[in-house]
Amino acid sequence: LMKKREAALRFIATLVNQEGRSSLYDLSGLAGGFPVKKSDLSLLETYSGPAIFSAYLQKEGTQHLGGDKVAAFNRTSAAILATILALVKPGEEVIHYLPELPSHPSIPRSVKLQGASYRDFDNLQDFQLTDETSLVVITGSTMDHQVLPLKDFERIIQISQEKQVPVMVDDASGARIRTVIYDQPRALDMGADLVVTSTDKLMDGPRAGLMAGNGPLMDRITDKAHQFGLEAQPPIVAGIVRALEDFNPQRILDSLERRDKLHQMAGTVLEGVE
Repeated sequence: LMKKREAALRFIATLVNQEGRSSLYDLSGLAGGFPVKKSDLSLLETYSGPAIFSAYLQKEGTQHLGGDKVAAFNRTSAAILATILALVKPGEEVIHYLPELPSHPSIPRSVKLQGASYRDFDNLQDFQLTDETSLVVITGSTMDHQVLPLKDFERIIQISQEKQVPVMVDDASGARIRTVIYDQPRALDMGADLVVTSTDKLMDGPRAGLMAGNGPLMDRITDKAHQFGLEAQPPIVAGIVRALEDFNPQRILDSLERRDKLHQMAGTVLEGVE
């Protein structure tokens, strides 16, 4: 896998060096961006950066996701790992519900690293907590944009609340797909305790994770992140803040029109285009 990645990066570097950045088209939706301002550059250092950007992050992050407190992480996977390390003990259980299996590997891998057990479901009738369940994870939107129906979302949160088990929503792209396209509420507004999103998915931020939620839980998770170097560094936080400031939901809606036009055009020359 690493050899493939290295070969791809060599190809990209050759293309950009020979023909310029405009020769490269990224259709993944994961290009990421770094929209920092010139005035930010002198603050991209260890202590003054967090002192300045943390306040902006709280303001913009809670506006985007809701909750009492937000924190930035190196990756969404880093936020998931920090959460499981903070809230799940060895021998306990994490259960995961998503619109369609399989789950993103970061969740079962983090659970395994902590010495806990893991079960995942995509059928609400099979979903069941046990006395060992210490965390419920919900995926709002899968990697291929299958979105969890609102009634299922609300039912899982209700079941978890009745058992007093915290709920973390992995809303990597769902924090925007669900809310902007499907008009669903934000995860925390539905009663989830925590939500994490990827700041490079359907927005122009760096590849990083942004988590929001219940204040005391966020404190525990952030503390664990600092213990293991999972927290985002000042340049990343600055990029997240500026991307949140620039976020415009209309751009996502406009992209749907482009998608439909491209689908129609592709269908005239290719068969079986989705």
